[in-house]
Amino acid sequence: MHLQTATAQLEHAIEAGDEETAPKLAEFLLDLGAEPTHVTAALSRAMARLGKQFQRLDIFVPDLLVAADAFEAAMHVIEPALHACEAGRQRKGTVVIGVVEGDIHTLGKNLVRVMLAADGFQVHDLGRDVKAARFAQAARESKADIIAMSALMTTTMGRMKDVIDVLVSEGRRDNHRVIVGGAPVTQQFADEIGADGCAQDASRAVALANRLLTSDRPVGGET
Repeated sequence: MHLQTATAQLEHAIEAGDEETAPKLAEFLLDLGAEPTHVTAALSRAMARLGKQFQRLDIFVPDLLVAADAFEAAMHVIEPALHACEAGRQRKGTVVIGVVEGDIHTLGKNLVRVMLAADGFQVHDLGRDVKAARFAQAARESKADIIAMSALMTTTMGRMKDVIDVLVSEGRRDNHRVIVGGAPVTQQFADEIGADGCAQDASRAVALANRLLTSDRPVGGET
């Protein structure tokens, strides 16, 4: 089986929620000599397609949860190889990441976390159902360059503004870039709440983080 064929089959296994086949294909790709980031990019594409289907109501939360199991099984195989690639790599910057308060959907956040780490960022994962004050505290303590927030539901995405409001009230908004993402989150929404950017999938989140680090306004450092 060729690299391209195995990659396509892995994406299909994720979308089908095939928890048994997905890790086998991930391991097979690594054995073929594929870079770990090639495999995570395939996972990102599959999840991005599922996210769009979820937005269109072509699939529902149970479908995403089944895909999440396949995704996590594949990631269990890939993460050791990603960590090995990270060794000796100079850190680009620090990111605090989490799912906002009231939301427990961690799939997209986990993929962004892994891909940011693979790209050279130091990532502090706060997990799910994270309160605004906790985001602000973690960013302050880690001197984070970027705060990354995720939400899967329209009922919780408003919590992202709460985090920005806390930063503003503490006089530390300019210390951190803020990026947002998740199925219902748009660039228009990001602009409305005063975020620095929106990413629709993990690869775009990594690209956005890199762009923000090289922009003019200083971030991170002492508070």
